[in-house]
Amino acid sequence: MVGDPAKFGIITISDRAHSGEYKDEGGPAILGFFEEAIASEWSHHYVVVPDEIEAIAKAITDMTDNHSCDVVVNWRHWSC
Repeated sequence: MVGDPAKFGIITISDRAHSGEYKDEGGPAILGFFEEAIASEWSHHYVVVPDEIEAIAKAITDMTDNHSCDVVVNWRHWSC
């Protein structure tokens, strides 16, 4: 293997999932996709944040600065 394993940051953006009103399904779905699609060694850091710009910005900064994530992806639950 060349270099360090990739580290993915997964952020779910949802007021209701953050408050515990319902269980997040988007973040775990992304994680499941990575588990099936990536053959090499990797790790992740996963959080659920409310749909507030400050919380989202803080989560992204935390992922990159404190958890050394190479890639950050997000899932936002859209209510109709």
